Amino acid sequence: HEWPFERIASLAHRRTVRGIFLWKMCENVIPKIRDFFQHAGYPMPDPMAVSVALDESIITNEVKAFVQIDIGHHHGRALSTLVYRHPHPNTRVVTAVNEKRFFEMMEAAWR
Repeated sequence: HEWPFERIASLAHRRTVRGIFLWKMCENVIPKIRDFFQHAGYPMPDPMAVSVALDESIITNEVKAFVQIDIGHHHGRALSTLVYRHPHPNTRVVTAVNEKRFFEMMEAAWR
């Protein structure tokens, strides 16, 4: 999910302390995301994970899976392996959230 650049700009231009902070975090990155990667918004994987932790009711789809993370010192370090058919899943993988509610939570946090 991407937070549309127009929404970020509208919050930043309110000139609140949070809005100014948000703009300072995004102003140099937005042109790269928009022009180089051709995205219409700012990718939000970490805030989305936090929003799920704060309010699980925004989850609209999830799967149970066995997740293993490589903690070694080689090329695969920090890579995750998900096995959806493992007989003993150890986590829930959220694959979709209520976007309207997610953006409402984001905008409320930055006001």
